[in-house]
Amino acid sequence: MAAGRTTLLITHEPRLAARADLILYLEAGRVRERGTPAELLRLDGRYAAIHRLQRAVPGSGPQSERYDVAPASAPAPATG
Repeated sequence: MAAGRTTLLITHEPRLAARADLILYLEAGRVRERGTPAELLRLDGRYAAIHRLQRAVPGSGPQSERYDVAPASAPAPATG
């Protein structure tokens, strides 16, 4: 979806951020953590805590939603 492009994604969902090359974790308008997803998980800070909390909620894991697939287009309105 963003291959070969610079993309800015603002999200509250760590599973979306986990696909990023670089994450800036913002809190109160300031960058609190910065790194790759793996680096931030090893840091065991706020990003890691939110990541763990989200994984603990049934149905919120990476298989619950597919963000790498474009949504199906809506059917054309009926004419008539």
